[in-house]
Amino acid sequence: MRKIKLSFAAMACAALITLSGCQKDDVGPEMEEAVLAFDDQKFQITDVNGMENPIITDASESTAFSASHTDKQPETHKLTYILKRLNLTERQRAAVQKFVAQHEECVAAHRSRVQQYHEELLKKANAIREEHISAYKAGSISKQELERRLSVLRERLQEEIKKHHDRQVHLQIMHKCRASLFAKIESILGPEQLAKWTHWKKHL
Repeated sequence: MRKIKLSFAAMACAALITLSGCQKDDVGPEMEEAVLAFDDQKFQITDVNGMENPIITDASESTAFSASHTDKQPETHKLTYILKRLNLTERQRAAVQKFVAQHEECVAAHRSRVQQYHEELLKKANAIREEHISAYKAGSISKQELERRLSVLRERLQEEIKKHHDRQVHLQIMHKCRASLFAKIESILGPEQLAKWTHWKKHL
């Protein structure tokens, strides 16, 4: 009887380990990160969404407007997040690294143009900011009015960036570059890897 109890205990432990393994295969945000020899830098891609929606800082009497294109993606939305969970072979990893390099080459010129448009619009907005500050220092407007004008100017700047036609054209091309990258990666994945990838991509 004691041997039977031990056998049942062993089976229960094995089932628990198997269940834990299945849970680790999930790509949800609560999953424990897999430990893989992975060089993130080689697999990081330009955040097209970050370029499309830059963060415009508030301006003040002492601080000019600026734009940040910092990667704002949640960790679970990054390409490296899912790549670490696909258990890629060395051949697959080398192929993905090549695809990522091609992607960065694809977006490079367009990323530079988008940044250039942002800089031009920022320069224009900051010139107007200087006019408002001069009016405040001359006593023509109050501190409260200066802050109101700067707030309105920031909203106008954000709208101009969003509606800039040429910028939108370059962003569309960048989105196509990313779609091409994803298609290339999908083409080399096995069935189980592709299922995980599809689940991850669905939640982007």
